[in-house]
Amino acid sequence: MSVSEDQVQEIHFVVDSGAAGTVLPSTMLNNTVLHKGQKLGSAYKGIEGSTVTNIGERTLTGSVGGQVSRITAQVCNITKPLYSVTQAVRVGFDVTFSQSGSGTRHRSRPPC
Repeated sequence: MSVSEDQVQEIHFVVDSGAAGTVLPSTMLNNTVLHKGQKLGSAYKGIEGSTVTNIGERTLTGSVGGQVSRITAQVCNITKPLYSVTQAVRVGFDVTFSQSGSGTRHRSRPPC
C-alpha cells in the first residue's frame, strides 16, 4: 500500500494508563473516514468530571514503537489525543515507563 505525503501526519499522543481505548479529538485527521462504530453515542467521564460523547471512530495505520500497526481510535470532543496503554498491550505491545526513557515495543521485536 502506498501512501501519499498529504496522508502522513505525526501525532503526539498523551499516554494514558487508565484509558480503556485510544481517543482522538474530533478536530484531528479530518481527511480520514469517520465511521459510526459500535461505541457511537457512548458517554465517557473525563478526569475533571466532565462527560464527553463518542461521535465515531477512525482507523489509523502507523508506526508505533518501530512496528507498523493499525489502531482504531474513538473520536470525541476532547483537546488532546489519548493513547491507551490497555489497548496497546491488548494488540501486542509492551509499554515501559522509566526515568531513563519510556517507550513502546511490539513483542515480536527483540529488545534494544
